Amino acid sequence: MPLPGSGVEGTGRIRSKNCVLQAGWPCHGGKRMEITVNGVAQPIAAAEPDLLSVLKSNKIEDPQMVAVQLNGQFVESSQYAETILSEGDVVEFLYFMGGGSR
Repeated sequence: MPLPGSGVEGTGRIRSKNCVLQAGWPCHGGKRMEITVNGVAQPIAAAEPDLLSVLKSNKIEDPQMVAVQLNGQFVESSQYAETILSEGDVVEFLYFMGGGSR
């Protein structure tokens, strides 16, 4: 059921400002792109998405507790907010695991 006043009654889509959200795709001005996160394709808004935003959208509560690779290269945690992603980028989150000795 469409939302009253959404501007797209009867379509099952929701209009947000100047773009239409559908099928789980975020959008910004109607533009979107796809990256791969931990082996899974993930659509994101194409309005200069930074690595820190992707970490937060993937529920990484403390970005300092993961190592991140972008296209096979490690990114310093101090650079997460400044690292802008592009269509087709591959991001891997590597979690630190504690262990004992034998």
